[in-house]
Amino acid sequence: MTRTHLVTGEPTENPEPRLTYEDGGAAIWHGDCVEVMSQLGADSIDAVITDPPYGLEFMGKGWDTFKASGTAQARVAEGTDSSHPFRDGSTRIRYGRSDLRAFEDWCESWAEQAYRVLKPGGHLLAFGGSRTWHRLTSGIENAGFEIRDSIAWVYGSGFPKSRDVTEAVEKYLADGPADPGLGIREGVYDVTRFLRAARDAGGWTNRMIDELFNTNGMAGHWTSQAQQPAVPSVRQWAELKVVLGFDDSMDELVERLASVERPEDWGAGSADETFLGALVNDPDAPPAGDYGTALKPAFEPIAVGRKPFPGSVDRNVLQYGTAALNLGATRVGDGSDSRARVGEASQDRRYTELGGTDFAAAPGVRGGGETGRWPTNLLLGHSPDCGEHCAPGCPVPMFGDSAKFFPTFRYEPKAPTSERPAVIDEQGNTIQHPTVKPLDLMRWLVRLVVPGGGRVLEPFAGSGTTVEACIIEGVPCTAIELGAEHLPLIEKRIRKDHQQTLFGDLA
Repeated sequence: MTRTHLVTGEPTENPEPRLTYEDGGAAIWHGDCVEVMSQLGADSIDAVITDPPYGLEFMGKGWDTFKASGTAQARVAEGTDSSHPFRDGSTRIRYGRSDLRAFEDWCESWAEQAYRVLKPGGHLLAFGGSRTWHRLTSGIENAGFEIRDSIAWVYGSGFPKSRDVTEAVEKYLADGPADPGLGIREGVYDVTRFLRAARDAGGWTNRMIDELFNTNGMAGHWTSQAQQPAVPSVRQWAELKVVLGFDDSMDELVERLASVERPEDWGAGSADETFLGALVNDPDAPPAGDYGTALKPAFEPIAVGRKPFPGSVDRNVLQYGTAALNLGATRVGDGSDSRARVGEASQDRRYTELGGTDFAAAPGVRGGGETGRWPTNLLLGHSPDCGEHCAPGCPVPMFGDSAKFFPTFRYEPKAPTSERPAVIDEQGNTIQHPTVKPLDLMRWLVRLVVPGGGRVLEPFAGSGTTVEACIIEGVPCTAIELGAEHLPLIEKRIRKDHQQTLFGDLA
C-alpha cells in the first residue's frame, strides 16, 4: 500500500515504521532508516556503526541498485546521453556518473539524519565498496560530517567476480550478437573462399579488383584464407557480382555479416593490431583466463566521520562523552613484546648521539607499552586455516619478522557459517542475509568509538551482527532494518545464549 514518506513527503511503498523488539538495551525497528531516524531525538546517539548497501547491484538485489530514471536509461540505450557513456550496446545499462550521483545523494540523505541524532563529536563508521566508497564518503561529508580517517579491512578470501574476456570474445566471434546462429569467423571465411574462387574463375587478380574499385588493397582481405579476412559492404558486393559474374547464393550471408561489427571496426588500426584481432588470426591465443574485467577483492574500506563540535575535544568529552577514540580497548597484542629502550639513544629523546633525528622513535618503551600497540587504520584478517600458528598463505606474516608491528586481529576474513544465521519461512525456504560481517570485527569497532554506556545506532541492520556485537560488549543499540525477511535473523541473534556455539541449526 502506498503511503507518504515521513521525511520526503513523497509516495512510498515502504512500511510504516514500527518498533518490533525492545529488551535489554537492544531496540529493533522495521522501516526506512531515514523515517525511523527522523523519529529519534536529536543528539541522542553516541556512535553510528553501519554496513549500508554499496551501490554495486550485489546479486541483483534491488536494495543495492541505484539506477538512473527510466527516461535517462532510454537515452543511454539510444546512445544520446553523453553524460552517461558506459553501456555495452544492449539493453543492459552500465553504471555511469548519473547513477553514482544518485548513490551519493542517497548516502547523503541517510547521513543527514544520522548527523542529526548523533551527539556532538559522535563518530560514524560506514563500510563501503572499493569501487563506490568515494561516493559514500562524499555523501557523508555533504551531510556535515568531518571525515577523520578511513579504515582498510584487508582479507585474503575474496572471490573474484571477473568476466573471462577471452571466452566472451570467442563466443562473440562464434555466434555474433545479432544472430546467435551466425558463426562470424566461419561465415567470413565462407565469403572470402567464395570470392577467391569467383576471382580465379574470371581471370582477375586482387590488384585488378583494387584498381577497378579504388579499394586500396581490400581485395586481398576479401579473398584471404589466412590473416585479416574481411567481407565487402552490401554495395560493394553488388558491384563485385556484376564484374565477376557470380550468382546470388551468398547474398543473405553477406548482408548478415555486414550488419555485425567486427574487430577491425572497433578502433584505430587493423585487426591484427588489436586484442580481438589476435583472436581472429590465432584462435588459440591468448589462453582463456588471461584477460578479465576485475581484480580479486581483498579489502573493504570503512569511512570514519565525526560530527563537528564547538570548543575543544576535552570539553566535548566532559560534556557528551564523545569525540575521542578508545585506544586502550583496541590496542594490538598484549604488550608482551614491549621492552624499555635501555641503552638506546632514543631512550629519553629522538636524537642520536651523532646529531641525527630518528622520527620513528619515541621516548618510552618499544612495542607500544604494556597494554599493546597503538591501533592503526589497517586491519589484517587471518586465514581461515590459522590456528595457534599462521597457516601458509596467511596475509598477516607477509612482512616477515616485522609482522608483529602490524595490527593482526584474530577474526575470520569473511564471516564463517557459524556466524551466518538462517531461519525457515512459512513456505519452507531458508532465509539468510548475503552480506554478513565478522562478529569480532564489529566488536572491535564498537569498542573503538563507543564511550562507556553510550548507545550505538545501526541504520542498516541486515542480519544483526552489529546488534550482537553491542550485546556482547555491553553497549545498548538501536537497529533499523527495512527488509521484513531479515527481522527474524536479527531476533535469532538477540535471543540466543552468547556463550554457546552460534546457530548450530536452521530452526
